[in-house]
Amino acid sequence: MTKEKIKKTLKRLPVILQELKSLRQKTKIRRRRKGFIIDKEVIIIIETIDEIIENEKVQWVKNLLIKLKLGWSDIRILSDMPISRAEYYLLKNRLIEKIYSCCVYKGLIEYEDILKERID
Repeated sequence: MTKEKIKKTLKRLPVILQELKSLRQKTKIRRRRKGFIIDKEVIIIIETIDEIIENEKVQWVKNLLIKLKLGWSDIRILSDMPISRAEYYLLKNRLIEKIYSCCVYKGLIEYEDILKERID
């Protein structure tokens, strides 16, 4: 698992959640368009997002994360929330870092994958 996979999952989250609802009756994991696969890692990312939202103490940040999970566009969130554009993208990057840290803690990321991550 990489940060890029987490970013792609966040971007496609509403479609993934809709697909998971239809997959509840089936046991196969299907391939989505553009080669994106709903696998165990994606499900763990979604569970981690839910845990982060549940444990967030600041209400407006919690609301922002919920809207992000519902698939609101960045522009729509920025127009609805009292936050600057720079702060929003910093918050979104911190969310990705937090998800990544949780996945490291859960043992889903190999040491070699951590070393391969770019520093810039």
